[in-house]
Amino acid sequence: MDKNKQNILYKLKSLKLSKKEIENAQKRRKKKGFFDAGTKTDFEIDDMPGIVYFNPRTGIEIVLGFNVIIPDPQNSHYDESTDHDEVLMLLYSKECSSNLVKYLIENYNLPGIKFPG
Repeated sequence: MDKNKQNILYKLKSLKLSKKEIENAQKRRKKKGFFDAGTKTDFEIDDMPGIVYFNPRTGIEIVLGFNVIIPDPQNSHYDESTDHDEVLMLLYSKECSSNLVKYLIENYNLPGIKFPG
């Protein structure tokens, strides 16, 4: 059994739910379309770096694939040779909220982003 499945089972057991509560939770999960513990996806999400951002207006955002443009000492995925076009893709991305883009611009010297003044 893989580690993720072990973690899920441990957390479920720690809730000490009755059989009826577990059945109801499973029905809600299926109705809302959530993945099952054994569901396989078309891509390996464990291998894809991402950004987790708390947007004060809308809540948590998870954006995948832009780590190469963020020059942070703790970001092992940053690539100094990042193309200017990749940074511009961030500005036009439908996946990134304007709050996240503003935060990244204000807090990081993103390559290729220069504003007059």
